[in-house]
Amino acid sequence: FERVCSDWDYTGSYNSFSYGPVLDLKGNFVLANAGHAGHWGARHMGWALRIAPGSGKAMPFASGFREPNGIGTYGPNRDLFVADNQGAWIGACKLNHVKEGGFYGHPTSRPASQEHYAGRDSLDPPAIWFPYKWVRSASGMVEIADERFGPFKGQLLVGDFQNAVVTRVQMEKVDGQWQGAVWPFLKGFQSGVNRMVMGADGSLYVGGGKVKAWAANAPAFHSLERVSFKGKIPFEVSSVKALAHGFELTFTKPVDKESAEAIDGFDVWQYKYKFHKSYGSPEFDHEGQKDSFTVISVKGAAVSKDGLKVSLRLDGQKSGYVTAVRGLDIRSEAGAKLWHDTFYYTLNRIPK
Repeated sequence: FERVCSDWDYTGSYNSFSYGPVLDLKGNFVLANAGHAGHWGARHMGWALRIAPGSGKAMPFASGFREPNGIGTYGPNRDLFVADNQGAWIGACKLNHVKEGGFYGHPTSRPASQEHYAGRDSLDPPAIWFPYKWVRSASGMVEIADERFGPFKGQLLVGDFQNAVVTRVQMEKVDGQWQGAVWPFLKGFQSGVNRMVMGADGSLYVGGGKVKAWAANAPAFHSLERVSFKGKIPFEVSSVKALAHGFELTFTKPVDKESAEAIDGFDVWQYKYKFHKSYGSPEFDHEGQKDSFTVISVKGAAVSKDGLKVSLRLDGQKSGYVTAVRGLDIRSEAGAKLWHDTFYYTLNRIPK
């Protein structure tokens, strides 16, 4: 093999991984180093690095990563995204849109200052906060390339190592800020989901493993599995669009108008995580109450003529919170229940 670059330090910790690389639109390699178990004197711990072709030099451009086990590009401009793991300074697993000069929570080593290594007061918000019960060790990601893998073309799949599952992520940009929703998607893998790729046959290939330091709720220590779409489209919320007054939900199949327009057909609540040094974070409501959430009133629900969209009119939701939406009683025209009745939307911005 050929060494492309080694322009960063290594602490010897079992968690001191470099994740990636991926290619940006200019042909640069981009990777993210773990900041967990580092120290200030070790260069580039917790940094995203850019390596120009043939340079052998790593240029740090964003910081604050703890254990960024997922890295990839997404969208028409191939924006960089990093999936980081819950722990000290990181309230829950999250998907960060990585920007030049961005800071994403965890103390980072040189070239950050020693003052910043002690911790900061604020961070750039993630595009997605993953519910802890669904994702406890976020891992690799892949974009669904086409319709051969079902009705979710252009959306992201993000793995979870500990639960051995794959989640589905759909994002949009509001006021220049990426944000969006997450659903459960696939489960039952033989080992912890770590890396994924879409094959030339349209299938999803999932590579997994587990070690003593990184446990997984799965039987095998390593696996390579293929998931193929068999043609049966589930009844599901396929995408969510934030509105000034609430959300517009798009479904894979027409909804039953009576169940979807019932005021009590949807349950909505909000919470947020605390940015602090402690390991992880409980959920906090609008009043700052720990282990609590704020119920959001559903004032109305309107179904589109084709039955594929429902506009939810909400009262009381705030930006900067995760909004959970549950539709236990929603049915399709054929009477089917939702495949997954709950999604979580990270509401960084409310459209005007």
